[in-house]
Amino acid sequence: MFEKSKKYFAQIQKSDEKTRRRYIFIFSTVASVIVIIFWIFYLATYTITPVEHKPPSSTSSNLFATSTLPLPPTKKSTPSFFESFWSTFKKGLNQVGNEIKNDFLYLQGKIKAGLEFLESIFNKKRNLELKNNFPLQDYFQNYEGH
Repeated sequence: MFEKSKKYFAQIQKSDEKTRRRYIFIFSTVASVIVIIFWIFYLATYTITPVEHKPPSSTSSNLFATSTLPLPPTKKSTPSFFESFWSTFKKGLNQVGNEIKNDFLYLQGKIKAGLEFLESIFNKKRNLELKNNFPLQDYFQNYEGH
């Protein structure tokens, strides 16, 4: 079995560029679909928890209760798969968005601090003194306009 797959992949490696790209596209698509199926299975199995409606006890502390009968549930007790999926997806997307926003704010602060540092360097007043660095300085000092 492994021999056949090795020969098959060797044949793909030896083929032309167009064929290799086609197989890359096919294998990437198949792998992506498998990952998405596992992700949906995970969400369907572990994130959807049925909500149980518990009737109020007969010794309720509510003084205004006129009946001891349980109230009917006001909403569905079990969310559908798509409601749970989209709510989980929305929470994850919000979390990722907040992380990206925080990273950009951090980067913005670092860039601003760097620019302020460079500005402070360039705004310093400097005194420039020439001390015998000019080669013809002696000539001009002794020159009296002859």
